Amino acid sequence: MSADTQRTKQFQLLLAQFLILGNSEIPITDCQNIKLGMPERFILYCIFVFTLLSACKKDDTSPPPGSCFADKITLTQTDFIDYKSAHSIFVSLDAKNTSSKDYDVSKGAKLVNMKIVITTTDSAQYETHIGFTETYIPAGASASVIIYAEYGAGKTYQDYKIITSCN
Repeated sequence: MSADTQRTKQFQLLLAQFLILGNSEIPITDCQNIKLGMPERFILYCIFVFTLLSACKKDDTSPPPGSCFADKITLTQTDFIDYKSAHSIFVSLDAKNTSSKDYDVSKGAKLVNMKIVITTTDSAQYETHIGFTETYIPAGASASVIIYAEYGAGKTYQDYKIITSCN
């Protein structure tokens, strides 16, 4: 038996002990003077790549089908305009997804609906119902949203509130 064949058999035996039998206590001296040929290098490379790829799995952030994010999206007003002559308001908001999952309507999350209730100085209330204009916000990220709502002609704006739901 040639020296290369003997080293190959020795390497295969050590590799079998390590992989199949789970023997992790192979003495370093057993590995000395082993020259790795192409098949052995290929096997070690494949084991390394498989280990690396299985350890680097990305977390799944897609939403569970039918999930409602109405309580996971926080709205913070960034700008407000009361158009008195048009008896309407424009509100610019930052919408932050506080969930660990992506808000993604295309992957099964329910569309978040907003009910805007405007109260005028005479306590009259006017409701506007609109769907959330953003259909994708990654987990932990924010998006800009603009809403428009009207109140009665001849009335004076006092306050507004937004109620979110998935109905």
